[in-house]
Parts: sequence; structure tokens; C-alpha cells
Amino acid sequence: SLHSSRWQSLAAAFAIDAHEVTNDDYAAFVATKGAGVEPPYHWGGRTPPAGKERHPVYNVTWHDAVKYCAARGGRLPTEAEWEYAARGGVADLDYPWGNDYTDATPDGTATKRAHSGSSTGPRPVGSFAPNAFGLYDMHGNVWEWCRNEYEDPRQTQPGAESRVLRGGSWDYNPELARAGRGEKARRRLV
Repeated sequence: SLHSSRWQSLAAAFAIDAHEVTNDDYAAFVATKGAGVEPPYHWGGRTPPAGKERHPVYNVTWHDAVKYCAARGGRLPTEAEWEYAARGGVADLDYPWGNDYTDATPDGTATKRAHSGSSTGPRPVGSFAPNAFGLYDMHGNVWEWCRNEYEDPRQTQPGAESRVLRGGSWDYNPELARAGRGEKARRRLV
């Protein structure tokens, strides 16, 4: 099935943004009176580094990500929702384009379809083609928070010590950018 998360199935329709949150988007939220969040530590201040405004924000806590989503009238996706969205309607493949991280061009040259395994930092949002659902950068670039607890992924309520991250990141092994097989990471919150 398309919602083949080993933990839960999809119970209802959901919405997810087409792009990752940009540094500019997050800076506007940080500047909002009463937001109660801190900018990412690597910014070195309250605004993103020059030239990185259209790059995805990272080093945001789970709690601050929840606040950002709520301020926009949304919420973080569950792990099952994230996986369904990342697959782009394609079941049983590691990535929506197939089982290999790279893709061959017509002349046989290998080309990346996502950004992982690099030391250069994330790429600007939307640098790679979208999946069949029109969603960009679901694989690689930056880790994406999910609502689920890591120890018991069926739980989505506040109070957990660690939460699920999905999608891999620019500085991690491309294997962690896969949509399926439960590839995920854990981040301790306390």
C-alpha cells in the first residue's frame, strides 16, 4: 500500500508544504512579537547568513518547529504522513524515482536527484525536481521533523524525550534519505 509505514496508517487527509521552510520564512517568524523562539545557533544573530535566505532552515528544535507550524495554522506531519508524501504516490521504492540515489542521464552520466553526502551545506529550496505530488526536497538537503515519538512512533502527544526526523540531510549518508524501510534518525529533546 502507499501508506506502508510500519507504525501506523493514514487515517485522514492532510496537508504538507511543497517546499522546506526557508531561512527567510523562519526569520520572519522569529521576529514576530510573541513567537517565543530563538534563531538557529549557526545564524550568529537574528537573521540568516547573507546569501542563504532561500536555503532551508535547520538547527531548529522540535518545539520551535511545532510553534512555527501552529502559527501558520498547521502541524508537523506524522511519520506515516511524511513517508506517504515523500514517496509521491510510488510504493515499494527507496525513492520516488527508483531504488538508486543517483539517476543516469541520457548520455549515461550519473546525476543526483537529492542532496546528501556532502560537506557544502544545504542547497537552496527547490533545487531538485519535485516528486509526483509536487513536493520538493523530501530527500536530503535537511532533516525534517515528524510529530511521532522515536521510542513509540504510534505516539504523537507532547512530552516525549526524543522525536523522529526523516528525509536525511546534506551532511549524512544518502542511505538515510530514503523514503521507505523506516530510515529515520532520533534527536533527543531533553
